[in-house]
Amino acid sequence: MTSRSEWEALKRWVKKELCDGRLMKSPAKDGDITQIRYAEPGVYMAYFPSFRDGLGQRRTASENTAPSILIMPNRADAENEEEQRFDRYQNIHRDQRLGRGVKATLLFSVWEPGTRLPGFAESGDERGQGLDVSLLEEGTEQGFYTLCDWMDEAERKLLGQMLIPDSTLTVVNKEMDYGPFMDQNYIVDKRSIYYGMINVNFKSVSLAGKNPDVEALL
Repeated sequence: MTSRSEWEALKRWVKKELCDGRLMKSPAKDGDITQIRYAEPGVYMAYFPSFRDGLGQRRTASENTAPSILIMPNRADAENEEEQRFDRYQNIHRDQRLGRGVKATLLFSVWEPGTRLPGFAESGDERGQGLDVSLLEEGTEQGFYTLCDWMDEAERKLLGQMLIPDSTLTVVNKEMDYGPFMDQNYIVDKRSIYYGMINVNFKSVSLAGKNPDVEALL
């Protein structure tokens, strides 16, 4: 299979298993912080969608891509079929050219603006001095726990998935890790968007075929 078809299969699986039918908090389209809407998470491959600003430069609309999962392909081995533990005792010799590694990072983004107490939406009109921030409780733990629950579900489903449908991708269980997005040993604070990452390795079938020049020499 081609790399493209493998990634497309993974994207379909992520959408079906982790996004379809799920409703999560999402920013109001007009930027009104008094309003919270609910939307089905999106799935993006390699890049978040972007748009052009007035200067013709491309920007990423971060607030409009949460909730979502971004699939980020990583570097991997082109040809590597690892020897299994029992191989040497069973006199099994695996052809290194038959296997290749496929690595990906799944970036989860959750939007959690906090809890609006009664009267928050109306406070700006009544006071004439803007919204009363004392009626807004920042949902730090709530956003983090929502992220954890979502990634826990993804972890269970990945570990339980022997083969990604319509692909040759098999999950390498012992080489998967997950947690909040961190930089220099600190959790990256991007509130009100919370980021978490799952690093998952797959084994796949090598794209390499027979070399006709080598076949001719033999």
